[in-house]
Formats: sequence, C-alpha cells, structure tokens
Amino acid sequence: MVDELAAEKRRTEANKKYLGKANLREAGLAEARLNGALMKGADLVRADLVGANLQEADLSYADLFQADLRDANLRGAILSKANLSEAKLGGANLTGAILGKTDLTAANLENAICDIADFRQAILYEAEFISASLRDANLRKVDFSKSNLQDSHMEGADLRRANFEGAELCGINLSKADLSGATFNGANLSGAYLSGANLNKTDFTEANLAGAVFRYALNMTLEQMQSAFLDENTKIPQHIKEGLKT
Repeated sequence: MVDELAAEKRRTEANKKYLGKANLREAGLAEARLNGALMKGADLVRADLVGANLQEADLSYADLFQADLRDANLRGAILSKANLSEAKLGGANLTGAILGKTDLTAANLENAICDIADFRQAILYEAEFISASLRDANLRKVDFSKSNLQDSHMEGADLRRANFEGAELCGINLSKADLSGATFNGANLSGAYLSGANLNKTDFTEANLAGAVFRYALNMTLEQMQSAFLDENTKIPQHIKEGLKT
C-alpha cells in the first residue's frame, strides 16, 4: 500500500512537470490540486479553475484570458507577464504572489486577498478590486486607471508612480502607503483614509476628496489641495486648511 501511494505521488509530480505550454483551453479543473505545478506559457483561456489549489505554481506567461479562478489558492504563485485580462479572481488568495507586468485588464478581484503580492508594472485598467486586500503589496508603476477599488485595503502598500486616473476609490484605506509620484487625476477618493501616507509629488488634480482623512500625511502641500475638490468633512492639516481660505 505504501509503495502504491509513493508511486501515485511520483506520477502526480511527473504530470506537473509537463504542463508548460500545455493546451488546457476551456479545461474543467475546478478544485484541481496543482500546487507547485509548472505551467509556464500554458493555454488556460476560459479554463474553469474555481477553488483550484495553485499555491506556488509557475503560471508565468500563461494565457488565462477569461479564466475562472474564483476562490482559487494562488499563494506564492508566479504569474509574471501572464494574461489575466477579464479573468474572474473573486475571493482568490494571491498572498505573496508575483504578478510583475501581468495584464489584469478588466479582471474581477472582488474580495481577493493580495497582501504582500508583487504587482510591479502590472496593467489593472478597469479592474474590479472592491473590498480586496492589498496590504503591504508592491504596486509600483501599476496602471489602476478607471479601476474600481471601493472599500479596498492598501495599508502600507508601495504605490510609487501608480496611475489612478479616473478610478473609483470611495472608502479605500491608504494609510501609511507610499504614494510618491502617484496620479489621482479625476479619481473619486470620497471617504478615503490616507493617514500617514507619503504624498510626495502626488497629483490630486480634480480628484474628489470629500470626507477623505489626511491626518499625519507626509509631504502634503497646499497646491495639491487647491487642485482637488474638498468639502467640510475633509480632514486636512490646519495650516493647509488656513491656506485654502486665503
């Protein structure tokens, strides 16, 4: 019995090694155990991977267009330069995943967990991140333009030079995030929380900051607030509030 189990384990591991560039288009892989699988460059277009275990799998360069990855385990997975445009990732766990230069255009990551994930230079245009968690994630130079990040958590995230132009950020938590050089042109930050965030050269031109909280924000300037829309509930330092009155 022990020998049979060992043989089955060897077969499983061997199968995993030959999934690189595999044609798995529209494959039914719901709840599949693919942890550690080598799937670099695989064709997974519209594949059903709901609830699949892909922890630490190598999916770099894979084509996951419109793939269904809801509730999948992608902890520590490598998704660098993969195509995840229009993919469904709601409730997926991407903690510590690597998604450098990954295309997530119009992908749905509602309630996804992406803490300490590396999204550097990823494309997240028109993506859905409602109530998602991206705490301490690396999001440098990420394109979030026209994305929906309502009520998401980005505490401590590295968002240097990220683009949030026209994004929906109502209720987002950006406390202690590094927003140096980030662009929020025309974004909706109503009710957002930016306590302790680094605002060095951050652009808030025509951004909606009604009810936003900026307590203890770093490198905040009067010019930044003059180009944005504020209301009586916006919490800003007293010296900047006085400057706006003059």
